[in-house]
Amino acid sequence: MCSSDLFMLSDRHFRYLFKPRKMRFLFWHGFLTGAEWHARMPELMLFSSGYPAQVVLRSDFIDMGAIVGDGRPKAIKALHWEAELPPATRLQLRSRSGSSLQEEYTFYDKIGSEITEARYSSLPAVLKGAVDTTVVIGADWSDWSNVYQASGESFQSESPRRFVQLEAILSTEDLRVAPILDELVIEYGDALVQDVRGRIAPRQATPNAETRFTYTLWNSVVAEDRGFDIVRLIAPGGLVDAQHVDVRIAGAEVDAEVRVESDSLRIDLPSAVRGDSLEIAFSSRVLRNAAVFSAELGRRDEPGLWQSVEPAERRGDTVYLPALVDSERLIDDLRLSARVVTPNGDGIGDALEVDFVVYKADGLQPLVHIVDLAGRRRAQLQPVARGERAAYRWDGRDAAGAVVPPGLYMLHLDVGAATGRGVVVRTIAVVY
Repeated sequence: MCSSDLFMLSDRHFRYLFKPRKMRFLFWHGFLTGAEWHARMPELMLFSSGYPAQVVLRSDFIDMGAIVGDGRPKAIKALHWEAELPPATRLQLRSRSGSSLQEEYTFYDKIGSEITEARYSSLPAVLKGAVDTTVVIGADWSDWSNVYQASGESFQSESPRRFVQLEAILSTEDLRVAPILDELVIEYGDALVQDVRGRIAPRQATPNAETRFTYTLWNSVVAEDRGFDIVRLIAPGGLVDAQHVDVRIAGAEVDAEVRVESDSLRIDLPSAVRGDSLEIAFSSRVLRNAAVFSAELGRRDEPGLWQSVEPAERRGDTVYLPALVDSERLIDDLRLSARVVTPNGDGIGDALEVDFVVYKADGLQPLVHIVDLAGRRRAQLQPVARGERAAYRWDGRDAAGAVVPPGLYMLHLDVGAATGRGVVVRTIAVVY
């Protein structure tokens, strides 16, 4: 709402303009008497009752180096907060971080009109107005993070960084109550190393083909740095083989403990690394073009503290799949546990397990259903696992829960893409 027209008497027209503001409820109350009308402007009041639907709070740039007094970047562990959240209210907290700030200037002439810097420079001194300076983020800042789900959650933005900015969105669906943010705490520690850069090689691969990669990182330290003894290599989709990993420090092979954790490969080093190069050779499959292999550093004696590894150069942590770019194929590596299903409850062949790889279809939900030879849909399969490989299961029953009659059926798979080869059909036999 940006304006309101008020018509009072036949010969008067008042237009009241105010700054636009998002609102849900309005209460209009005007004081007006006949005696006052011809003598002076009546008093008009426009206000809303209750709490605003949403308030966005954004912090200043928090200089972690200045707070500590050493001017150095800090490794940020987690965010903690205390909040009062009545029913129908919500708190959404995000973060971003960076190591540099820069200034932007706005130029004005003598009468207050905004002009370009070139125009300002050409004006005589008597015609020059003010110059406003605004501090903004530098090029190394991360985007705003995802919303934090719980107090104490690990810091989601890049770390270590010198500067942090936080944003809290407080909202309510009930005008009678509002959320209250009582406390917000940044948990941090000293950076493990001053600067660390990484690179993946090779930078190109064949889609879904096992490829031998080497991730190399270099780090620089000062006397106060403690170094790191854990590397967490985050592979796209977690498709990495933990059985054939070679680790070298300063070119010499070392005995490291390697294990898979969720979507990452955790490598526990025999001793702390301070300033030496580190190479990790491993095998992985890549299913997405422009797949990013990222890494984090940690210490066993300080769980929860992770330091991000920066790309050694732009896109230095990214692997591309040239063969996938021009290909129309969307489904690959379809695997069926059997071509014959025997749903008789003996534990052998009672269900069909289906899994496959989907290319270039992010955000789409594949449809997998069973069709009889007459073209009637008998069952629609639900996903049993999510990840880089889609997985489905059919127990031989139709949509009503009854076991289908023996015979031939068609497994119909459709990724739902508008273009490309995204449909596959296979024949399945049911016998019992």
